[in-house]
Amino acid sequence: MSQGHFSAPLTHLEWINGTRWYISTGFRYYLTADESGEFVDVPNGFITDFASVPRPFWVLFPPTGKYAQIAVVHDKLFLAPVIHSARSARPCGFVEINRLF
Repeated sequence: MSQGHFSAPLTHLEWINGTRWYISTGFRYYLTADESGEFVDVPNGFITDFASVPRPFWVLFPPTGKYAQIAVVHDKLFLAPVIHSARSARPCGFVEINRLF
């Protein structure tokens, strides 16, 4: 599988409590290098905990670090384990979700 990419950077985050963030601007993650393949949509208003990284570990894996956006995709897939394409959708399992992260 080719390297995935995002439709837009992760912006407009709002910290809503000690562990959760509100994503006010949604984005799409494409699983392939081009935009004709499979994708995952993260909608406006999605709430994330950045793959449940505990706060003491934010020093090593900060929510605003280089893995933040894919952690949001990871959280989205755990809540709704479906990967879409232009013409269909398919379920994805635990192993595939973790492989994306």
